[in-house]
Amino acid sequence: MLPAQRALLNRDAYFSCQDSTSFDVVGVEVVDEYPERITVGGLGEQDSTAITLKITVSSGGSEYSDTDTFHALKEDGLWYVSLNDEQFECAKA
Repeated sequence: MLPAQRALLNRDAYFSCQDSTSFDVVGVEVVDEYPERITVGGLGEQDSTAITLKITVSSGGSEYSDTDTFHALKEDGLWYVSLNDEQFECAKA
């Protein structure tokens, strides 16, 4: 998570917002990637790399696949992900 965004969050609230379902990652496939300017909760407009992934997980003897787009942002030479608006609102201090 972006350090500047992490500084705005409450640690206990962040963990209480997370889904506690147990699963194993079976596969990850990169579907697409492209530059995209996004609004990051608490930080405003930022340049990012959008990465669309198809993720397959196993839970309770069944496999499930979902495709979603994540945003990676570079800060001080390192890559980070950001929380979406819903996650940020749930976890902010």
